[in-house]
Amino acid sequence: MEDPAIAGIIINGRDITERKLIEDALLDSEGKFHSVISESSDGIVLSDEAGHVIEFNNAIEQIIGLKREIVLGQFLWDLQFQIMPRELRTEENYAKLKDSIIKTLETGQSSFLHKMLDAPFQYADGSTRFVQQRVFSVRTEKGWRLGSISRDITDNKRGEEALRASEAKSKSLYQMLRLMTDNLPDLVWAKDMDGCYTFTNKAMIEKLLIAQDTEEPIGKNDLFFAERQRALHPEISDWHTFGEICMDSETSIHTNKRPERFEEFGNIKNKFLFLDVYKAPFWDEYGNMIGTVGIGRDVTHEKEMEEERKQAQKTLAASDAELRALFASMQDAVLVIDRDGVYRKIAPTNPAVYYITPQELIGKNLVDIFPADQAEVYIRVIQRVLETQQTQHIEYELAVNGHVPWFEAFISPMGADQTLWVARDISERKKLKLR
Repeated sequence: MEDPAIAGIIINGRDITERKLIEDALLDSEGKFHSVISESSDGIVLSDEAGHVIEFNNAIEQIIGLKREIVLGQFLWDLQFQIMPRELRTEENYAKLKDSIIKTLETGQSSFLHKMLDAPFQYADGSTRFVQQRVFSVRTEKGWRLGSISRDITDNKRGEEALRASEAKSKSLYQMLRLMTDNLPDLVWAKDMDGCYTFTNKAMIEKLLIAQDTEEPIGKNDLFFAERQRALHPEISDWHTFGEICMDSETSIHTNKRPERFEEFGNIKNKFLFLDVYKAPFWDEYGNMIGTVGIGRDVTHEKEMEEERKQAQKTLAASDAELRALFASMQDAVLVIDRDGVYRKIAPTNPAVYYITPQELIGKNLVDIFPADQAEVYIRVIQRVLETQQTQHIEYELAVNGHVPWFEAFISPMGADQTLWVARDISERKKLKLR
């Protein structure tokens, strides 16, 4: 020591080993913390107590499309406003956002903290994406910091939206199918491979199943409804007889695996029902048979009319046979002649009574058969019969094929324009009189 005024130096030393260890541990901890943040697959943002962004990891770069070096140091509300959907970026919303974040930094409290929230944001390229985010506050010696953990859920959201759109479309199509089939008078249904209903329309539950609504048959088979109806009236054996034949037709579709047509019938509530039915296999989009579909038309009235027609035809045929037998035994000629004297019909009586064949007479006029003056007389008789609607009696002779037979005829009205002639050969009687 060269300065004579300095008598000596006092050195005061302090052991800071513990502090150094703590500082080293803190640096190591911060390093690990930054490493965890950097390597996290979730996006992490952290602000300081003033609201500046101090952490912005690689994952959040990928999520929102902004570079770390651009974002670090920005105010948190500026970052949030920057990625807000364009239609929400107004001065009013900016002021609200800033005020909300500042208050949260001051108090560490907010309604949006520590909750999992889904929110839209605008990606760097201008597209709209979705993030699932949890915002939290961290207490420090200087106040409060804010952080967030974010996960890109855009694909999930789009999948959900596509699913909702698909469900809405399916619902719309089902409603259309329901309205279409419920407005049909025909019975429409679908069944699974076990013969249980998967769909029925309104006509089906009203006319055949007697179900409460179109949902009740789902998962049930024909036998369930048949037995329920029979149990209501055990004293009436024919109350419900519809069912068994339907099962046989189902088996046919399962076996043959092609559309087929069936007639199915029986009693429903003691009333006969006849269905004209088309059934077909129900194939899914992969070509697997998942059940059957069917449509049935109530043709009960038509079948009853057809049966009545068949019965009427039988009766008519029997009556026609009787009439022909009667005509064949008749010795009279039966003819239909109209107002103008034209032969319209000739009954199939004993052919021996005709001197001219019916085929020669049909369509000819009286003037073609009789002399003109004689034909005129007969036409006037016909017109008088039609005017008075009274039967007239005449006798006449007919020169034909070298013969001149005598006939008597009873001429009766047959409608407004035709007369019925019943003529009998009285030649023998005339000869007797002349003797």
